[in-house]
Amino acid sequence: MDKTATVATGKKENAKQRKAREKAERAAKSGTATPQAQAAKPVKEGALPKMPKLPGGKKFRKPKEQHPCACGCATPTTGKWAPGHDARANGWAIRIERELLTLKDVPENERAGAKLMLAERKEKGIKPGAPMRVVKGGVAKREEEAAAAASAEVVNG
Repeated sequence: MDKTATVATGKKENAKQRKAREKAERAAKSGTATPQAQAAKPVKEGALPKMPKLPGGKKFRKPKEQHPCACGCATPTTGKWAPGHDARANGWAIRIERELLTLKDVPENERAGAKLMLAERKEKGIKPGAPMRVVKGGVAKREEEAAAAASAEVVNG
């Protein structure tokens, strides 16, 4: 017999389907049908077989609760600040600390964020005008190097 055989319905079946059919026929003749063959429901002609279940146990995360941004813009966010809004408020806070401008000079829609950032910086003990984080090779490191070079010149001077 060839790789494809014609079934009673007139449709061709591939080798895998043929092997499965022959195995089921042998099991039915001997009377020792496998539990899978016994439980298998006849498939409608032209219908696809049921897909196996996905591996269980994987739970999906619940979406985080959203609330308005801390700066007062009412942008919904899952964190305290909307992306970039904390940096903008930090910029206003640094300018106010360095006395380049006053809180009245900050645009009205950004004052709430600037006030909050001033309070956060004061609470964290950050020096007025200093960057919020010291980045490796960043501003704070360059200032230390400049101070060390100046003191070295005084000593060598």
